Amino acid sequence: MKCPVLLLVICPDRRTAQWASKPLDIGFGHPPTTLTPLVLDPSAVPVVTDPEIATELPELAVLSAVAHPHHPDHTQIWVALASGLRTLGADPALRYHDFILTMLPRAVRPAWEAFMSTGLRDYNFTSDFARKYIAEGEAKGEAKSILTVLDARGIAVPGEVRDTIMSCEDLDQLHKWLRRALEVNKADELLD
Repeated sequence: MKCPVLLLVICPDRRTAQWASKPLDIGFGHPPTTLTPLVLDPSAVPVVTDPEIATELPELAVLSAVAHPHHPDHTQIWVALASGLRTLGADPALRYHDFILTMLPRAVRPAWEAFMSTGLRDYNFTSDFARKYIAEGEAKGEAKSILTVLDARGIAVPGEVRDTIMSCEDLDQLHKWLRRALEVNKADELLD
């Protein structure tokens, strides 16, 4: 790409950061190349609990959540982070959420997941990101309910019908199919 390159290493602790900050002798090129990575350890990341800062600098809020999982104000860090994630498009926010889940210690992951699923239950989501994934989740749940009803009634569901049901995102249509799943004798009749 013919542009300068920097290597950023995000470390979970100071000891790892000291190890990772050593120059790397790549050993080729004229003259031979040495690369010194930029190293970020948790002590260098500020604790972000202010939603305004998280909204202005969502990536910093992500790093704060990862760097300080055991901080006494970790819930406030997450609340600020949620504000920051709402400013992003669906793709980056989803990737950051996944990154945070991967980077958090195992003991903290359930609390993060619970916060993201229940801690924001009463929040009125306005971002396209949240609305999209909430609607997708509702549609998938409704589609699975239809298939469960048909299965419980002993009705075989051909692959084409299953695919049509599972790919439908129209909640009104899925509600109609769910009601009809209680009455039809063949899965094909559901889609008529």
